[in-house]
Amino acid sequence: MYYPELMSIKGNVQIHPEILNKFDNWIGKRDFTQRRGLKASQLIEQINIDRELAQFLLVEATYLGILKKQYVLFCPFCNEFKRYDSFNEIPSEIECSQSQKEYSPSSYIRNIFLVFDIVKYPGKELIKT
Repeated sequence: MYYPELMSIKGNVQIHPEILNKFDNWIGKRDFTQRRGLKASQLIEQINIDRELAQFLLVEATYLGILKKQYVLFCPFCNEFKRYDSFNEIPSEIECSQSQKEYSPSSYIRNIFLVFDIVKYPGKELIKT
């Protein structure tokens, strides 16, 4: 395993070890260009699990210090995006840098995405479990 600490997730809920191994590989085999902006939808597609389990695994990996949760807000006018560490950090009013139009992110909730960045890189040696 790239991240043996993921095995501690098994103790909290019933997750098949094969799912944890697939999740571990999904995170651990990413090169440096693919370590930011991971989404639950990508995990669902890659390892064929439901949305609830995908979100659970991503959040648990955040608690374990493997991933960092971020909110990405896309401007409704120019599609430029900004990242925020918490939902509460998103300002109530934002000015588009290109059009200078002001908008309220709460009116464009579909433009806010929860993403995860890998912050702990796997060791050089794989650990067999």
